[in-house]
Amino acid sequence: LFSQVCLKYGADRAALTKDLPPRTELEEGELVEAIVRLEEEHERRMRLLRRKREEVKELTLLIRLGSERRRCHACDVGICRAQRLIRFAGEVCWLVAEESRCAEEDG
Repeated sequence: LFSQVCLKYGADRAALTKDLPPRTELEEGELVEAIVRLEEEHERRMRLLRRKREEVKELTLLIRLGSERRRCHACDVGICRAQRLIRFAGEVCWLVAEESRCAEEDG
């Protein structure tokens, strides 16, 4: 089971179990701890991947804007920053809406 979870998340089983003595089976508590570490590592990698994708989008936009003649670099950077602010505001709105939906379901 642990090997399947590692395969699903693309994690290195040896790195996750380096502090544990070698054996063929993990106990339930150790398995749960390893899965939690694996999920945390997966979430960290997903955040990093999202951040890198956002950087690529911004650089692509700057390249497109910069390829036109008679453009102001400071204005182009401002456009990228404004786009980033709008995206972050959208994420905040999404999280607030999700939180309110969860609160309505709970209460």
